[in-house]
Amino acid sequence: FSVSLYRSSEVTELLYQIAISFKHFVTQNGSIPLLVMAPYLHEIEYLRRGEGYYQPLLERMNEKLLTLDLGNAVLSQNNPSSLFVSNLYGAHLSDKGNQFAAGALYEFIQNNHMLHEDVAHTVKH
Repeated sequence: FSVSLYRSSEVTELLYQIAISFKHFVTQNGSIPLLVMAPYLHEIEYLRRGEGYYQPLLERMNEKLLTLDLGNAVLSQNNPSSLFVSNLYGAHLSDKGNQFAAGALYEFIQNNHMLHEDVAHTVKH
C-alpha cells in the first residue's frame, strides 16, 4: 500500500508541503528542523533491490530541510529484521532498533554541527 502512496504526485506533493510547513513552524519558534525517515521493514527489501520508492521525495525535501533517511543504515545491518518488533509487518522499531536509530540520529546531528559544545560533552552514547 505505501508504495502506491509514493507513486501518487498528489500524495507526495501533500507530504512535501507538510514538511515545508513543519520547517517554517520550527524555524519561527527558534529551533532547527530535522526530518527523520524511519522505513518499514518491507521497505528495506525495496532498497536492497535499488527501488527506494520514497527516496525521490526525500531528496526533494532535503533541498529545503535537513533530512535523515535511516533506510540505508538499516539495510547495512546483518539482520535488519532484528531492529523491528515484528517480522510480519515491521512498522515499529524494537528496543534494539530504537537504540540503533538513536545512535544514527546522534551521529547525524554531530556531523551537521547541530549540538552545542556543552551539550555534546554531556551526552553519552
